[in-house]
Amino acid sequence: MHRLLVHGTVDELERAWRNGCPVDAVDERGRRALYLAAAAGEVEVVEWLLRHNASVSAVNAEDERTALHAACASGHSEVVQMLIDSKQDIDFAARDCFGLSAPELAASGRHLNVLRLLLSHHSPVLNSWLNKAAHASTITTPLRVQPPSCSSRMQLEQEDEPRESGFERSMHAQRPRSRGETAVESAMRLLQFSSAWGAPSLDAECTRAQAWLRICGLTPGVDYTVEDCNNPQVAVGGRLPVVELGPKLVEPSELYAALRSCGHDADSSLSDSQRADTTAYTALVTEQLGVALLYSWWVEAENYEVIRSAYAGRLPIPLCYYLPWSIRRKVHSQLARRSCIEEELAYVRGEDALRALSSRYGEKPYFYGNHPTGIDATVFGYLTAVYRSPLPKDRLRVAMRSYPNLVQLCERMSTRFFDSSAPLVQPEAPQAPLPPMSGKAIGEAEMEATSNKSSKSNRTPKAQRFKQRSRNALIAAGASALVYVFATDMAGSWQQQGDAEEEES
Repeated sequence: MHRLLVHGTVDELERAWRNGCPVDAVDERGRRALYLAAAAGEVEVVEWLLRHNASVSAVNAEDERTALHAACASGHSEVVQMLIDSKQDIDFAARDCFGLSAPELAASGRHLNVLRLLLSHHSPVLNSWLNKAAHASTITTPLRVQPPSCSSRMQLEQEDEPRESGFERSMHAQRPRSRGETAVESAMRLLQFSSAWGAPSLDAECTRAQAWLRICGLTPGVDYTVEDCNNPQVAVGGRLPVVELGPKLVEPSELYAALRSCGHDADSSLSDSQRADTTAYTALVTEQLGVALLYSWWVEAENYEVIRSAYAGRLPIPLCYYLPWSIRRKVHSQLARRSCIEEELAYVRGEDALRALSSRYGEKPYFYGNHPTGIDATVFGYLTAVYRSPLPKDRLRVAMRSYPNLVQLCERMSTRFFDSSAPLVQPEAPQAPLPPMSGKAIGEAEMEATSNKSSKSNRTPKAQRFKQRSRNALIAAGASALVYVFATDMAGSWQQQGDAEEEES
C-alpha cells in the first residue's frame, strides 16, 4: 500500500485493497497511508482512502502526528478540507511528540489558507487557542482575530498597538506563539562549532543553520539555544551542525527536512519554480564554492595552520590534535573523488560559482527580492567563511571582494540577523626571526640553565620518582585517549565503507 502511494495509481490501490491490503496498515516507521498522502498533498489518494474509511484520527508511532497534522504542516488546504468533510471525529487540539497541535503547525508555517479554513469551520477552537497563544507570549492585551468573511486576509495584532508592515508582520503577526510551541522551541538546541573571526560559527554549514533559523523568525535564547559543541561523541566525526529536537538528534543530512516538518521553513513563500531554482543554486554553492573552500582551508599548507589552530583552540586534549588531522584526511579523500586535488581546478570552481552568484543577485538585496529565504542563508554561510577567514593564501577572498554585491550581502545579513558586522580580521604577518644573541646574553643564558639544572638535582629521590610516575601516568592517559579516538574513527570508516558497498550491490 505504501509503495503504491509513490509509484502507483488509484486503480492499483483499489486492486491492492480488494486483495486484502488494509487501508490503515503501517510501514516500518509506523506511518499510515493517509498520513503520507496528506503530507504529500495527493488529493485523489486522500479521497480514495477516506472513501474506504481510513482513520483520520489515527496517530503515528514515530511522531504522534495524525493526517491533519501532516496536511496543516505542509499547507495543503484542499486536503485539510477533505479531512474535515469526512465527518469523522477530529481532535484539533491533539498534540504531536513535540507538543504542537495541527493549527499551531499551520501558523508556524505561515499557511494562512489553512488557518482561514480551520477558523471558518471551528472558530471556537481557534479562538481559544489564540487566547492561550497570547498568554504564553506574555502579551497582556487580548488578540483580535478578524474573520475571513470580513477581510481577505487574517490579521493577528495587539489592541492599541501600531501595526507592523511588510516582512515584520509576516514574521510576527502570522506566527502566533502558543504554550506547546514555546515548549518545543525552548527544547530545541543547535550544536555547532563556535564562532570565529566575527562569523557566527567557524563552520560554513553551522552559520547557514543559524541564518536559516533566524530567517524563520526564531530568536536564539528564546526559541532555541546555541551550544558550542565540545562533546567528543559528536565532534569526533566532525558532523555539525546537529539540532536536538526533544529526545532526537537530527543529523546534518536531515536537518532542514526536520525543521520544515516543525513548521520552520525559510522557503515557505516560494513557488515551485523558485524552489527548483533554490535547489540548483544550493548545489552550486555547496558543490562548487564548497569544494574550493575545502581546498583553501585543508589542503593549502599555510592556510591549514590557521584553520588547525582555530579548531584546536576550541576542543579539549587530545581532540584538539586529532580532529583537525581527521577532517583534513577526509577532505583529501572527498577532493580526490571529485578530481579536484589540483589547486587550479579547485579554485576555478569557486571563482565560477562566485561569478554566477554575483550575476544572479545583481542589485537585489536578496536572492528573490526584498525578503531573505533559504538560499540566502546558504550563500551567507559559505561567503562568510570565505570573507572572514584570515588566511595567508586568500585567493577566494580576493575573488569575492571583486564582487561588491556579494560583500554587501554578507554585511546586510550580519547586520540584520546577527545585530552587527564585525571588522575583518587580517592575516597575521609572519614573525620576524629573533636577533642573534650577544656574548653576554649567551653567558647569562648558560648560567640560568646551570641554575635550573642544579635546582632539579637538589630534589630528593622520592620527589624525583613521584614526578616521573606522574609524567608516565599522563602519557599513558593521553595514549589511551588517542587509541580510543582512532578506534572510533576506524569503526566509523568501516561502517561507511560497508554502507557504500551495500548501496553499490
